[in-house]
Amino acid sequence: ALPIFEILREHMVEKKLGQEDVFKQASAGGKSAKREAFLAWMQKLPEATSREELSFTEERRAAIFAHLDADKDGAVSLAEFIGDIVDQMEEIKLLFVWQLPNPP
Repeated sequence: ALPIFEILREHMVEKKLGQEDVFKQASAGGKSAKREAFLAWMQKLPEATSREELSFTEERRAAIFAHLDADKDGAVSLAEFIGDIVDQMEEIKLLFVWQLPNPP
């Protein structure tokens, strides 16, 4: 999921979008992203971001939704969506730290 996060982050910076702005798109303006709305949003991501790397099969989009739907209620809440972004940021920090050279 790391490349997905990186590409989305770049898109957010380029378009001056916050996490809540992206969530509004993913949830079609709702308080939570229902499965169909989320999958439709993901299907449009390659065109919206001009990044073909975000073109996924229907099965992969469904798996991403299932991963984000932590409480398995059939919708992704803002907290679940942002929580996954925060988790991804922590992974990036860990990768960065592990890549630092050892001090002399």
